[in-house]
Amino acid sequence: MSQEIIVLEGGLVVDGNGGEPFAGSVLIADGLIQEVGDRVSHPEGAVVVDCTGQAILPGLIDAHVHVGATMVDFGNQSRVKPSSLVALEMAGRLRHMLDVGYTLIRDCGGADWGFKVALDEGVIPGPDAIISGRIISQTGGHGDMRARADHSDPRDHHEFGMVFSIADGTSELRRAVREEIRRGADFIKVMASGGAASPTDRLECAQYSLEELTVIVDEATRNGLYVAAHALPSVAIAQAVEAGARTIEHGNFLDEPTARLMADRGAALVPTVATYVMAARHPEKYSDPPEVVAKIGHAAEGAMAAVEVAYRHGVAVGSGSDLLGDEIAWLPHEHELRAEVVGNGAAIVAATSANADILGRPDLGRLNVGCRGDVLVVRGNPLEKISLLARREAVRAIVKRGALWRCEERE
Repeated sequence: MSQEIIVLEGGLVVDGNGGEPFAGSVLIADGLIQEVGDRVSHPEGAVVVDCTGQAILPGLIDAHVHVGATMVDFGNQSRVKPSSLVALEMAGRLRHMLDVGYTLIRDCGGADWGFKVALDEGVIPGPDAIISGRIISQTGGHGDMRARADHSDPRDHHEFGMVFSIADGTSELRRAVREEIRRGADFIKVMASGGAASPTDRLECAQYSLEELTVIVDEATRNGLYVAAHALPSVAIAQAVEAGARTIEHGNFLDEPTARLMADRGAALVPTVATYVMAARHPEKYSDPPEVVAKIGHAAEGAMAAVEVAYRHGVAVGSGSDLLGDEIAWLPHEHELRAEVVGNGAAIVAATSANADILGRPDLGRLNVGCRGDVLVVRGNPLEKISLLARREAVRAIVKRGALWRCEERE
């Protein structure tokens, strides 16, 4: 995509910062937002998009995806799909996310450096990506997909897909972190508690010792990276925060003392509500064993309450989806469910400027002069109807890096 001069004219400007919306226009040139206001310049040769009756807002950001999980049953994915097929399916998922308005994603385990380069260079269409590479997990933890009777090597030797690095003890963990850094990781993802999909652990248990987590954070920090910790129960959240993790993923059972600890330490929460709530509402889509069904239901019960607790205690709250396989169709529900707790405006902020700040990209997620030209135009007003977000049929135009990726009825 080559950069253009673009005027998005006469729409409802929703700035992503939580400011009062207003009728106005946005000028994008040289890849950046140049003007935002009631009226903007119309340089010669500009592409003008009439946005009457539509909303202009920043490109959406998803801070927790797994584009490599092309099956819901990701534990068996590498056994039934060749890597070549998975790669093509991942490319399709990335294009879908751009088509529904996401211009940046943070992949929390699965996409490797090659996918990031392919997106950067335009080899495949999709959002820009921040990647963790392989997820680090303890033996028998949330990244160990072996059943109790399975005595095979727990290490996944696939390059991408849904991949894990199984490591125990401080020496192994230093090596595991260094290996992901060598392979091009932008941050380190660690499983600090049990999860719904893993067959032999429990949701309420912390994983890794404080010493082990501290080593992971130390090794990442010394190399200029941060740690994102999968943690559902408060005991695991608190331990990860004490160790220095910058983001807590999911956080379904966050309690008030732990929320205060997160706020004090500056740790952010990236909730992923839809993946649990929608799965609990639609058990017919799955063939999970009873123990996994029970864990999903338990996790769903706390997901929305944790969001409310975090907001009430001043924790920085982002937005992630964590949707697997064909669950990607549920992307709009992440915004809808969150809005039930905090309202439409806060849900939009979480998916734009709040996510940008959490991910260290203040040049994104807001319609501010000087920010990168990642902008979305939707038919209607998402402040009144949040269900417009992440639906392809609602998207009128998408600008990524200052170029029109898609514009229906382009003028």
